[in-house]
Amino acid sequence: MTIPHAIEGLRQLKYTPGSEEPVHQHEQGQLIYPLRGVAKIVTPQHIWLLSPGRAIWLPGGLSHGLQAIDHVVTQNLYLTLRPRVSLASSAVDWPLPRYCIP
Repeated sequence: MTIPHAIEGLRQLKYTPGSEEPVHQHEQGQLIYPLRGVAKIVTPQHIWLLSPGRAIWLPGGLSHGLQAIDHVVTQNLYLTLRPRVSLASSAVDWPLPRYCIP
């Protein structure tokens, strides 16, 4: 049986105001959901301000970085898609339905 995609990890990260996650990339796609605070997400094409109630999908292989505007706590879900399914060719963000927000 082939698993179409696999969860590679789930991490909660905390940032202090002004701290940065340097620009990097990884093979897995990453879904970032901030539980607290505002973060600036930077990719080669866009800059987003991400706050609670919104999430961003970063496809695997996309260069990205983060800067904390204030105290930030994020939940990060890392996914490997098999076969390589394209959810989006670039980063996308969207509002989450109310029932998904704690």
